[in-house]
Amino acid sequence: MDLLTTGIVTGIWQNETEALNKLVDYFSWFKTEIDRYSGIAKYLADYVHQELRNAMSAGLPIKINAEELRRQIEVWLHQNWILEKPKTNHLKALMAELGMVLDRGYWIKRN
Repeated sequence: MDLLTTGIVTGIWQNETEALNKLVDYFSWFKTEIDRYSGIAKYLADYVHQELRNAMSAGLPIKINAEELRRQIEVWLHQNWILEKPKTNHLKALMAELGMVLDRGYWIKRN
């Protein structure tokens, strides 16, 4: 409320609608940046990238065992690199953003 008031009074924003729109835009951008570059999303991206490099080096298609990924997430939790275990739907969404789908116990590259 203080930020909105200050922005309107000092002329940064013309009215409360513009101020609210700017704040909504900012927090939407901020959430995207946080999700993309920190926490589980970053660790998953790094993990998948490493697995992709390993598979390419060996001439194999990328195939990540879902159980091994679950154990890796447990390691990140134990090391306090992430604060909570991701819910299944959140994990699926994050992996989908990385181009991966779950198929018979393995995360594979989506065609």
